[in-house]
Amino acid sequence: MLEKKEQELFHFRRQHRRSNLYAEMIGSGSKMEAVFETILRCAEVDTNVLIMGETGVGKELAARAIHSHSHRKKEPFVTVNCGALPDALIESELFGHVKGAFTGASSNRAG
Repeated sequence: MLEKKEQELFHFRRQHRRSNLYAEMIGSGSKMEAVFETILRCAEVDTNVLIMGETGVGKELAARAIHSHSHRKKEPFVTVNCGALPDALIESELFGHVKGAFTGASSNRAG
């Protein structure tokens, strides 16, 4: 009985979180439903997320939705426009580097 109530509460909270996504993002159909479900799954895990897609498809909206529904929502939200970075700097910007890893790496830097 208690386990059933816990499952119902879990599904209710998940549905409530999903309805809040709809307020920020528009779209319907099975493909958008899959996007919303993926956003919620990403928000539940403690990891970095790389979102790729064409210009104007809502990558930053998806990233903000993941962040706002995660346990890190009170932490800073950081976006990186990889298209604006030279290929040689992308790895360093995303993952950081250690001092001396390349010319100009004068100190350690977290990604």
